[in-house]
Amino acid sequence: MFHRGIQAVSVAFLFLVAPFSVHAATLLLSPAQGSYEVGDTIRVKVLVSTDVSVNAVSGLLNFSSGTLSAESASKSGSFLSFWTTDPTFSNSSASLSFEGVSPGTGYTGSAGTIALYTFRASHAGTGSISFQSGSVLANDGQGTNVLNDLRGATFTITAPAPKPTAEPVVPAAHVQSGPEPAATTTAPTSDAPIITLGVAIMGGEETQVVHGLSKYPNALATLYFGPAEVTTLRVSIPAGPDGSFTIPLPTLFKPGLYSIHATVARPEGAESLPSDELAVRIPYSLASYAWQLLPYISIGVLIILIVAAIVFIFWYASIKLLKKQHALGRDTHEAQVALHKSFEVLRQDIADHLKEIRKSRTLDAGEEKDVLVGLKKDIDDAEGYIKNEIDESKK
Repeated sequence: MFHRGIQAVSVAFLFLVAPFSVHAATLLLSPAQGSYEVGDTIRVKVLVSTDVSVNAVSGLLNFSSGTLSAESASKSGSFLSFWTTDPTFSNSSASLSFEGVSPGTGYTGSAGTIALYTFRASHAGTGSISFQSGSVLANDGQGTNVLNDLRGATFTITAPAPKPTAEPVVPAAHVQSGPEPAATTTAPTSDAPIITLGVAIMGGEETQVVHGLSKYPNALATLYFGPAEVTTLRVSIPAGPDGSFTIPLPTLFKPGLYSIHATVARPEGAESLPSDELAVRIPYSLASYAWQLLPYISIGVLIILIVAAIVFIFWYASIKLLKKQHALGRDTHEAQVALHKSFEVLRQDIADHLKEIRKSRTLDAGEEKDVLVGLKKDIDDAEGYIKNEIDESKK
C-alpha cells in the first residue's frame, strides 16, 4: 500500500511537469504560395515560429533557378542583431543562406522575421524555394536545437498577358495637323493599402481597431503586429467590395509600444507593398498584469504541488511506521505474559513431580532439596534471560 501511494504521487508529478518540457520551433517562408507573372517582383520573408525563447538561427535554402532569379537579401526588420553569416544569395548555385544570433532575452512568437529575400519571376512555370537544412537554438544556456519543421514556398508563374498596342493614326489631307496624344498603357500595379487607427463597436463594446483601404476589391488584407522591427502576430481578413477592411487590435499583447503595417493580396495572388507603419501603445491593465504574472503563478503552483507531495510521502511513511511499532509492542507484551504463565505452569509441574518422588522415597531429604533448588534456579535463569531479550527488542 505504501509503495502504491508513492507510485501514484510520482505519476501525478510527472503528469504535471511533462507539459513544461516539450518545445518546438518551425522555420517557414511568407508568403508560402501565390501566382505571379513573368517580370513580377516576389518578396519572401524567412520567419521562425517558436513557443520557447530562441537566440540563434541558421538556414540553407535552394530555389528554382529556371523560374526565379534572386535580386537582393536584407536583414532589415530581423530580430537577430549579430550575424556570423549575413543573409546572402547565389544565382549560380541557386542557394540562400544566413546565420545570426540575438543576444539577450531572444525571441518567442509565431512570426519572427529573420531575413527578407527579393526575387524576380524570370520564366513561366513553377517556382519553389525549399530549406535544405536549418537550426534554431533555444536561449537555455545549452544551445538546444528545438527545430522540428521546415516549410518552403511554391509559386505559379505565368507568361504576361499581351499588352494592347496603339495603331498609328494617319491624318487625312483635309484635317489640320497637330500634335497627337501619345498612346499609353498602364501596367497593373499593387499599391500599398492605407491604414488608420480608430474605434468601433464590436460585441456591444467599444474596441480599438485598424481601418484599412486598398484599391483592390475583395483582396486579402493582412496586418502585422509586433514591437519595433519585429513581427510577432499576423492577422488576415478579406476586404470588402470597396477594398476596405477593419481589424481589431489584439488584446493579448504585453503593455508597450508596437508597430503595425499591412499588405493586401489581389485575388490573382500578387501581394502589395507594405503600408506605412503606425505606432500604437498598449496601456497597462489588470489583464496585462495577469498575463505577465501567469508564468510565475504556474511555477508557484508547481512548487506547491511538489512540496505537498513530499509532505504527503513523509506523513504516510510516519503513519505506517507508528502502526508497525504499536503492533510490535502489543505482540511483545502478549509474548511476555504467555512466557511468564508457561514458566509458572512448569514450576507447578516440577513441584508435582517432586511430590511423587517423595512418595516413592527414592531420594533422601538432602538430595531432594538440592534437586528442587537447582531446578528452580535453572527455571529462574531461563525466564530472566528471555525477559531481558524481549526488553532489548523493545528499544
